[in-house]
Amino acid sequence: MKSYSAVPTRPEAARSGTEDWPDACSRGDEEDVAGDVEVTESSPLLSTSCRDKETPVDSLPKLQFSLVLLLRLAEPITATVILPFINELVRDLDITGGNPKAVGYYVGLIESIFFLTEAVFVLQWGRLSDRIGRRPVLLMGLLGLALSSSSFGLAKTFFQLVLARAAAGALNGNIGVIKSVLAEITTSQTQAQAFGCMPITWSAGGTLGPLLGGFLSRPAERFPATFEGKFWINYPYFLPCLVAAGFSLFCFIVAGFLLEETHPSSTRSKNGKPATNPTNEPSTTDATAPPSTSLRDLLTKNVLVALLNYALLALLDISFTAVQPLFLATPRNAGGLGLGPAKIGTILGALGFANGVVQVLCFSRAVRLLGARNLYAIGMSCYALMFSALPVMHAMARTAPEGELPRSVWAVLGAQLALCIMANMASGCISIFVVASAPSRHAMGATNGLSQTLISLVRAIGPAGATSLFALTIDQKLLGGFLIYAVFVAITAVAVSASTLLPKHAKRESE
Repeated sequence: MKSYSAVPTRPEAARSGTEDWPDACSRGDEEDVAGDVEVTESSPLLSTSCRDKETPVDSLPKLQFSLVLLLRLAEPITATVILPFINELVRDLDITGGNPKAVGYYVGLIESIFFLTEAVFVLQWGRLSDRIGRRPVLLMGLLGLALSSSSFGLAKTFFQLVLARAAAGALNGNIGVIKSVLAEITTSQTQAQAFGCMPITWSAGGTLGPLLGGFLSRPAERFPATFEGKFWINYPYFLPCLVAAGFSLFCFIVAGFLLEETHPSSTRSKNGKPATNPTNEPSTTDATAPPSTSLRDLLTKNVLVALLNYALLALLDISFTAVQPLFLATPRNAGGLGLGPAKIGTILGALGFANGVVQVLCFSRAVRLLGARNLYAIGMSCYALMFSALPVMHAMARTAPEGELPRSVWAVLGAQLALCIMANMASGCISIFVVASAPSRHAMGATNGLSQTLISLVRAIGPAGATSLFALTIDQKLLGGFLIYAVFVAITAVAVSASTLLPKHAKRESE
């Protein structure tokens, strides 16, 4: 934020990069405004109309915005690169004692520990960024992702796997800080446009991660001419983890050279010195510094409703994300389809790519056509069909010869992936409601931070609970082997009902 002294000096350039005062203001239009409105000591030096003209509504700092999107890719790539091979990795380490039905318990714990440690530390990273700036915290997070990802590929025991994933979550507080950076490099006119791109980066990372994990695992078998030697045989899953770590390191280097600090107390003027008030008199911004928002003030009805819906969406989303690759990899005689890492990586990668394209082309149009609440409810209802498709595919595959899948299975799988894309539109919708629920614009950061902590906790519980329930269902034949699917269909019904509590129009409380 800019500070203006009592002496009417030329203000700094707008964040959009405009060097000159707007023509209308510089030619004396402010005098016309002054003639109509009484000027007091508390009146701003620039009229509202002049301030509005100073910053174009469609301006975004393209370089910094592109860098933020690049940095956002690091987390989904690191989080999803293990999905195609995590089941085989657990089996190869003989953690389960030769029982393939118990793989789900351990896979769920490994996937959940990332979000559990992230939930514990994400708020602390956000507070640290308030003290030392956004840039150093983002750099530390990227370096932590690189180290933890490479360590995961070298793990040879279950404890080492858990430790590596726990470190990845603890050292990665970037998601909350990135949202703060976006808020600080955008205006109220461009904030929605910027935040609308965030789900796309997750989809892009969700495409690259599984592709890397599927095609680069076991390189000694797939590419023997290039990756020969005992190292690649002893560590068959190190290569995809190394590539994911390399991307985080690449982001670290690029950010180190190009990313600018955005925290208001850490920004510098063009001459490299801290911005100061030359007259040492109280500035407009100092006099109107926003008060901090207490937790009690933050927990309004609209915030609680938005968080409830966000939590239900996160539970369904992370649970399906964990169960789907487990189902695809589980042998047919144990309740799955028995696919290998390469095919699983291709399926998940295709889903991520298609989801990104559809979100870019259709999401904003769908919101305008149906409304955010209706689109959210439709997306949530898709989860019931997505979970129901799993036992249908297994029933179709049981009668086929080993190593082959009938076309009917691929048809149902294709329909399920289409439903996944529709369900992902709910994520963009709920983000709109979370932002709109903030009690004031000064509480928007706290609202986002609170939602991120809650969602990280849900994501920590979801994978372990879902995969354990999957393993228990097929091992004990609970409800005829359909218990897990019945549970998540019921949760979907609750989530759709909760969507009716959302306001019909996502209007910000601060407006």
